[in-house]
Parts: sequence; structure tokens; C-alpha cells
Amino acid sequence: MIVGLIRKNDVVAAWFEDVLVVLGATAVAFAASGGVMALLMLAGALESSTLTGETLLKLFLPTIPFYIVANAALELLTGLLFIGWRAGKRRIFIIGAAALYFLLRVWTYLTFVPSRMGFAEAGHTSTPLTEAERQQAYTELMLDDPRWIVLLVIFGILVLAMHLPRLRSVGRLPE
Repeated sequence: MIVGLIRKNDVVAAWFEDVLVVLGATAVAFAASGGVMALLMLAGALESSTLTGETLLKLFLPTIPFYIVANAALELLTGLLFIGWRAGKRRIFIIGAAALYFLLRVWTYLTFVPSRMGFAEAGHTSTPLTEAERQQAYTELMLDDPRWIVLLVIFGILVLAMHLPRLRSVGRLPE
């Protein structure tokens, strides 16, 4: 019902689309930055000769709620597809960003979630990790995770979409 009201008024729909594009780009920027920081933090911790499995787990677990919030915000891209369905180049960028995000989510659920949740559920001791255990943790946590690069590409696409005209038929909007 609310979406129908928004879509009936071209000016409101155009402004709502702008808000969703900006929120989507902001959420992607936070997710990419958070991902890089988490990877750097965990990889740095694994270089410590006194790191325990228990401590590594305590470093890793707080990132899970962060990504739940970030991914919920990124679901706004779905709203962009429906509400922002207008002819023009901007639609192509929005669809491209949403498609890349969807592929990223599928990749995450198939590859990264099982491995990382398996690590979180495993028993971890309070004794320092051996070199072999640190290497195994690096592998299990997939700290060579390249998904943040895809998030930066999505961010770039959304930034480009922000600079394209919203809707040509509405007065006061750029051609």
C-alpha cells in the first residue's frame, strides 16, 4: 500500500529512490570496511605466539551481529528494484548492483557461512595455538576472503547511480 502511494507520485518516488540508493551505498561501504578490518584484525591476531583458540573465537564472534545488521540494510537493494523501476541508465546500475549483491549472498551462504560457523561451534582451548592450529584457523575462518572487493564494486556502481538522473519527466530534476 505504501509502495503504491510512493510510486503514484513521481516526485516522491524519485526522492525515495535517491534515499534508497544513498542508504544502499552507505551500507555497502560499512560492510566492505568492516570486512577488511575484521580480516586484518584476525590475521594480525593469528601472528601472535600466545593467541589461544578461545581468544580467537572471542575476536571473531562479535563480527557476526555486525554483518547481520549490515546485510539487513543491504536488503534495501531489493526495494530499489521494485520502487526504482524506471527507464534509463540508472535502472541498469541499480539492477547490476542488486544482482552482484544477490550473487555475493549466495556465495557467502554456500562457502563462508558453513566454514565460519563450524569454527564458532568447535571447542577451543585456553592454551596457545600451535603454528599448525593457527594455519588451520586461518583456513577455517577463510581470512583470504575476497568478498570485500565485490562489495567495493557494488559501492562504486551505487555511487555512479547516485550521479545519474532520477526521472526526466519530473520538473526540477536533471535531464
